[in-house]
Amino acid sequence: MNYELIFDKKHHYLTTPQRSHRRLCYGNEHILKSIKNQKEDEDLFITKYSDDNVVLCIILDFDNKDNTQLAYRDAKYLKRITAKNGLNTVIVRSGSKGYHTYTQIPPLCFRSDVPGVDSHLWFDKFVSKVTNHKLKSKRHVYKTLDSTNTGAGLKGNIRVIGSIHPKTQKRCEIIEGEFK
Repeated sequence: MNYELIFDKKHHYLTTPQRSHRRLCYGNEHILKSIKNQKEDEDLFITKYSDDNVVLCIILDFDNKDNTQLAYRDAKYLKRITAKNGLNTVIVRSGSKGYHTYTQIPPLCFRSDVPGVDSHLWFDKFVSKVTNHKLKSKRHVYKTLDSTNTGAGLKGNIRVIGSIHPKTQKRCEIIEGEFK
């Protein structure tokens, strides 16, 4: 798996489950070492998008604490729709109550220096266009899409692939697809 693609040009956060102590770590080598040496009660998160607002993957979080299969169905549906549009989507088990999707797109820069343009809102509208699909004039509704995570625009964190969820002791891992 190409971790360089995921970690390139990003800030990496190591947090405790209470998120009371946050350390900022730079460099792929350090984050990979952190995954390997993860402490039992430690959460490992990464910012979803780079500081320069260049987006290579649209990262979404699908959760359902009562039935993770519903979250998987939404992630699987997204994978089918994006494949029809020529995009590659990788599905990742989060280690807790759902799945993450990484939809690779051509590099796009959502500039934050354009007067009167909110780069987060622009990005949110773009994500909505890429992930929504009209089928027989009815738009698919992702019932398990984490609106807090999605609504963060170009900000927000996601659990690091390869890390272990401290509450469930399950690994956050790729279950379908591969990065190209």
